[in-house]
Amino acid sequence: MARHLGSGWMTVVRHLQAPTFPERQGRHETGKSLLTPAQERLLPQWNARGRAVRRLCQDLQPHGSTGSDATVAREAPRLRHAQGLPPRE
Repeated sequence: MARHLGSGWMTVVRHLQAPTFPERQGRHETGKSLLTPAQERLLPQWNARGRAVRRLCQDLQPHGSTGSDATVAREAPRLRHAQGLPPRE
């Protein structure tokens, strides 16, 4: 059952043992990112300092970003697409 649903087996066990069907909760901050506080600095840094994720992350942290290198890396394809650049391989 877990494999069919794409869930962990313990999740299925918890659902089966629950007295009622547990409703799925949506995200509370839809559309917000850990990069939201530094959003206005992200694109200028991207253009001026190059596209090195680690450098971007280090530049944004003093300006309120709590995002990690991985968070900035997930944002990079969107920035590349917005500028008409081809995806990295």
